[in-house]
This record gives sequence, structure tokens and C-alpha cells, in this order.
Amino acid sequence: MVVTFSIWIYAAYRNLYALRVRGLQYSPGWAVGYFFIPIMNLFRPLQVFQEMWKASDARVRRDDPGAWRHAPLSVLAGFWWACWIISNLLANASMRANLEPNPTVDSIRIATMIDMISSAISILAGILVIILILALTSRQKRKYAMLHEEPAFE
Repeated sequence: MVVTFSIWIYAAYRNLYALRVRGLQYSPGWAVGYFFIPIMNLFRPLQVFQEMWKASDARVRRDDPGAWRHAPLSVLAGFWWACWIISNLLANASMRANLEPNPTVDSIRIATMIDMISSAISILAGILVIILILALTSRQKRKYAMLHEEPAFE
């Protein structure tokens, strides 16, 4: 799953060059790589997704190469990333609670509850990222179609 997601991110970011987007802050390799760098992986992947979202907006002016920077951010990406971070923090808390020496029934119950909440939020994050992938792919297809449509003859 991680490999497939990484390949998609690389390809989606690389598509921005074919969409004639200029002034990108990252590269396709770093768009994937930031997921694996401690500390950076807490915020940079969201910034990469927001850049892809904005740069894939077909409504921005074509005559201004930097106009995409003023496109709106993706609320969906923000929710996805918040769910992802929260689920990981809760999973970490649950794991640490399970590592206690001589756990009580109550501490096991609390750790299990935290783990269940983490899992539910993780599932929500998975659903949101699937929707985000589909939406971003659709945006890139629309932008590509607009860039390559035939001019109207009068």
C-alpha cells in the first residue's frame, strides 16, 4: 500500500510539469520523500498535497504562471492530514500504555479504547485520502483537457 501510494504521489506531482505549472516549491522525489523524514513528516506532506491541489486548479488564469499560488487550499486535505496525525498519536499512546509493567485491567481497558478510537480515525483518514486522490486526479484531468482544447474558430 505504501509503495502504491508513493508511486501515485510521485506521478501526480510530476504531472504538474505537464500541466505547465511553474514555480513549484518541491520535486516529485521530495513529494514522496518527506513522508519518511522525521519531524518533516508531520507537516511537509500536507504542504505538498496543498501545492498539488492549488497547482491543479483548472480555473486559474493561464496567462499568469504564478496565478495558481492564489488558488484556494483543500479543506479535504486538511481533514485527511488531521485524522492521520491524530490516529498516529493515539496509536502511539495506546502502544505506550500497553508497555506498562504490571498493567491493571483498567489500564488495559483504557489502552484498548484508545486503540479502537485510533483505528476508527485511521479508517476515516483512509477514506478521506481515497476521496482526495480521486479529486486531485480529476482536477489534473480537467486542467490537462483545458490546456489542450482546440481554440474556437469564428
